[in-house]
Formats: sequence, structure tokens, C-alpha cells
Amino acid sequence: VTGVGVTLSNGEGGNVKIVGVQKDGPAGSKGVKEGDVVVSVNGFTSLDADGFANQCRGEVGGRVVLTVNRPGEGEKEFIMERRKFTPMTVYSEGGVVRVKSWDGNTVERVVEEVGGGKSLVLDLTGNPGGLMTAGVDLANEFLESGDGIVRVVDKTGVAREERG
Repeated sequence: VTGVGVTLSNGEGGNVKIVGVQKDGPAGSKGVKEGDVVVSVNGFTSLDADGFANQCRGEVGGRVVLTVNRPGEGEKEFIMERRKFTPMTVYSEGGVVRVKSWDGNTVERVVEEVGGGKSLVLDLTGNPGGLMTAGVDLANEFLESGDGIVRVVDKTGVAREERG
């Protein structure tokens, strides 16, 4: 991925919030925090989360000027360069495994964070979703074989169930 390492979400009243910051990404190293509200990116002010995210992505080395409103502190401006990095989708903090998004490596990373244990606290706060197969595979790591994991019904009413 090439960008600045933030995950954005459309909030109430048209606000766009930063709901995730890659700690070792450009934004994280500059001090951008979860909960900051986006005011502008590269001078653009009236975009939704996808529009602002598109401004954060681009060529390696491209300059990004991010202005946020931090609750209790007011506006802050961060100037950074885009760079290539592997998104950190899983990390543990105080005994809790946080999954920020799902991808093809999520299961491996969660199992690694759990360290062989068979119980965990899994925090999906701010998780916008991702690969359903990764969620099914992760559930298979901790549920008994044959347990129902997810049931999907398509718009025509056809149901499909994934089991462990």
C-alpha cells in the first residue's frame, strides 16, 4: 500500500474521522491520532472518507498536507510524504488482540499474537470489514469442528452457511 497510514470513516454531521493510524506509517510518526476529525487533505475540504483517502494515496514521495481538528486542542496541520508500507491490521495491546481490518494474512497474525493460547479477547472496534473468508478461517482456529460460523443470504433468498 502507498499512502500515509490512516483509516477514515464517515461520521455524524458529515464529519470524517480518523479511526485508525498505522503507528509506523507517515501519519503515525507525525502524531496523527485516532479520533482526529479531518478538516482538509491537500486543500480539499468537502470530501467524504473515500475522497479524503484518495488524496492520501498516490505516488511514493508525494506530499500530503493533512489538517485535523483534535477534540480539546483545535486544528493541527501535518505535512508528510506518502510511502509504501504493509498495513498493520492486527496488533495486541494489554492482552487484547485488535483486528483493524481483514486481509489474507489476518488469521496468521492473530494466531501469532495469541501465541498458542486458545482463548482471547478480540477487539473489532473501528473495523470496517474485509475478507469474510479471513473471518471464517480465524473462527476455525478457536471453534470446534462443525460449529456454524456465518450464514449468508443473497438477494434472491439463497442461503449459504460456513462451518468450522
